[in-house]
Amino acid sequence: MGQTDLSWATAVRATLAAPADPGTIAGRARLEHYMFARISPARYLTLAALLLCCSAAMHTAPRRHSGRGGHSVRRGHRRSIFPIMKLFGQSWTALRTAIGELRDEDFAQPSGCTGWLVQDLACHLIINAQDVLITLVTPADTEPTRDAASYWELADVAPTGEDPLDTLTVRLAAAYVDPSLLKFHLDDVGSAAGRAAELTDLARTVRTRGQVLTVEDYLAAYVLEWTLHHLDLTAHLPHVRTPPADSLRGARELLERIAGFAFPQSLSDAEALLVGTGRRTPTDNERKQLGERAVHLPLFLR
Repeated sequence: MGQTDLSWATAVRATLAAPADPGTIAGRARLEHYMFARISPARYLTLAALLLCCSAAMHTAPRRHSGRGGHSVRRGHRRSIFPIMKLFGQSWTALRTAIGELRDEDFAQPSGCTGWLVQDLACHLIINAQDVLITLVTPADTEPTRDAASYWELADVAPTGEDPLDTLTVRLAAAYVDPSLLKFHLDDVGSAAGRAAELTDLARTVRTRGQVLTVEDYLAAYVLEWTLHHLDLTAHLPHVRTPPADSLRGARELLERIAGFAFPQSLSDAEALLVGTGRRTPTDNERKQLGERAVHLPLFLR
């Protein structure tokens, strides 16, 4: 995703991030587990309600067919050469570590996601972690309807940042006020999601968004999610550590399965992911190397 006009999002942040009245300190909730002792009970309830709404919407919303993404499970598809649990743990740990090392001022910088600052991206990752936790404890007793590649739908247009869930994420991120709260919550919930994944059976099936996948395929889809968002994090923060090489390679392999073709070897894994998903426009030379494949790009994943 790229950066667009943030006037609406800025207005929301200005309203929700207004400093609390110091006179209400005595009445503030002491929620030490989530470091919310510095915010008012009303703001905490707003934060909790928004977080629940985002998590529920993300987990229960049925996948919409755009006409470009397939619904069937692709039997006999090529698997990554890397064990899924290794890739999932590595990509997720690297992303959480990178966010944990950010300076407070970094959270106000634009991310690679349309309409989102870094703080909004961090908040989205908290919602992602909750989705992982919810899905891993939502078993299915039917055969898979999707795999790691067909899990993704392909939109016909680029994201604008105006989707209701996207704008809700902006409200939620602003409600945190202090970047340290975002860091803490992401580390807390994110670590739990990582541990839950390690303890689960990769062969069992789970249900999410109206579809059924094996845990292995579900986690593989999230390797692509984590890696793309790690690239989004570094889009305007060159000092931030980039995704691990294995994560980039594994994410590229899955994107190539989604696309139905391989990207030119002359493109690095990061370049293939950025160009392939429309996060960067290909250069004339890259477009020439892509040849006829260029007409099928970019892939707007959702």
